[in-house]
Amino acid sequence: MTTDIINNWIPTTLPTSSKKTSLVDDIADIVVAEWEKDANDFRALAASTDTDDAVEGTVTIDKILLARLIKQAAGEHTRVGKAKVGDIAKVMHHAFRRYGIDRKSIASRKAAYLALEQGRAVEPGHIDGEPFAV
Repeated sequence: MTTDIINNWIPTTLPTSSKKTSLVDDIADIVVAEWEKDANDFRALAASTDTDDAVEGTVTIDKILLARLIKQAAGEHTRVGKAKVGDIAKVMHHAFRRYGIDRKSIASRKAAYLALEQGRAVEPGHIDGEPFAV
């Protein structure tokens, strides 16, 4: 008896959320999925910070290729799939920043790693790779 009464005012299906999502939200969902798969050098394209580590020679080209991969992963009938590659490239850094994988964050971590690597402790009995007398 109680369930009949409750069923009168509790909906059986939930309405669509009134929260609007942005293009950045949609891109962020795709980035998470593609980052996990790491197909087509997705992580390497996303992590390039200078010409030395750019997959295709320049960071700009890597960024455009990454935007193209995001568009392809989205599918033709989605908001991201219908967006222009240039528009995706303009806003995708916002999605990357959410996860700390934007170019600025990666460049900072790369610099910290290289500093630690260059400043590592000297092995006993060697200075700069050369043996010395004690």
